[in-house]
Amino acid sequence: MAKIIITGICGFIGRHVAHALVARGDEVHGIDLADATALPASVIMHRADLADLEACRQPLTDVDGIIHLAGISRVSEARAHPERTLRANILGSAHLFQIAAAQKNKPWIILGSTREVELLHQRGQPRSLQELYAISKSTMESLAFSFARESGNALLVLRLSDVYGDPGDPSKKLFPTLIRRAREHLPLTIDPSSHGVQFYFTHIDDVVRSVIEGCHRLATAAAPIYALQRVWDCKHPTGSLELARMITAIGHSSSTIQSPPPTVTIDPQPDSNLQEFPFTPSISLAEGIRRQFDTTGKHG
Repeated sequence: MAKIIITGICGFIGRHVAHALVARGDEVHGIDLADATALPASVIMHRADLADLEACRQPLTDVDGIIHLAGISRVSEARAHPERTLRANILGSAHLFQIAAAQKNKPWIILGSTREVELLHQRGQPRSLQELYAISKSTMESLAFSFARESGNALLVLRLSDVYGDPGDPSKKLFPTLIRRAREHLPLTIDPSSHGVQFYFTHIDDVVRSVIEGCHRLATAAAPIYALQRVWDCKHPTGSLELARMITAIGHSSSTIQSPPPTVTIDPQPDSNLQEFPFTPSISLAEGIRRQFDTTGKHG
């Protein structure tokens, strides 16, 4: 049994990872500023802000592993609150890496990041505040590898993309919005901001599987690992129009679709300086959509 702490445990991914770790017999702790809901009863909660070094020092000490999922996780939220984003994603993360590096047992770290980092690197110089989220996550990754390599903490960065699978997701993201409207047989109007965008949807179960596999890899490695995993199916992107068509077909919805312009594929490029773990989804997008309708209600 390992003692593992999850930052941002009250979030969508954090909750699911907590349940998986408890199920395999680990002692799970969590750090979050939000109220704990839908967590296993055995989880030990610590209400602390990672940007407060002393407040988070004790919870992060004497653990076998750290799964870092806390921080601002939306492009729109980062643009609206730049100071909060830098405080959470960079300062808070730096404190976590600092505390982990100082521990004698050198806990391994799994860091939740985003495909937005890859897109930022492909574009080169940032062009607007719209990229502040990617900038903060890219800086977070750089800090993580710098601390880990110097201190000897094993590190796996998981870059995530368009994670879905919460049937009650109230957000305005593309996937849950289309599901909700299709369920009510309302028109599916594709947002103009999705023009030219390809999505790489990843079901939450595949994300949790990657985290659990990462825990095992880092904990059992003979020497510290410094690795990256792209947690999405690079070979099968989905355009917004294609997604809308799949949802109406699988959900047997009579919703009409307002078609957007054609999309353009952006292929991720490998980073030769890091060990990279492969990722193959176990849940196809079609199967994921079926699961959503099975949970939220079928259409006749």
